[in-house]
Amino acid sequence: GVTASVVVNGAAGPLIAGVLLGGTFIAITALGIQMGRQLAPRAPRRVFAVMTAAFGLGQIVGPVAAGLLAQASGNYTLASIMAAVALLLSGVIAWSAAPKSP
Repeated sequence: GVTASVVVNGAAGPLIAGVLLGGTFIAITALGIQMGRQLAPRAPRRVFAVMTAAFGLGQIVGPVAAGLLAQASGNYTLASIMAAVALLLSGVIAWSAAPKSP
């Protein structure tokens, strides 16, 4: 979804990106909260605080990094691809850290 905004030409690119990426936010948030409760059932407030702080840090650092990449390359293609790679790596980390079924 992230790369669609720069890879697909015209108005279709941002629309596809919005559906593929934006449509997942509610589910991702709900799953994150559930995982936080599972990882620290005795301290859910602390886990939610850390998750919120990490999200906030990403909201601060991400646009700055994307702006620097866009300034260096002349467009947002590299920044969008780097964002997609970061999402993919985060998914791999989350998948590998998930509790395994017996």
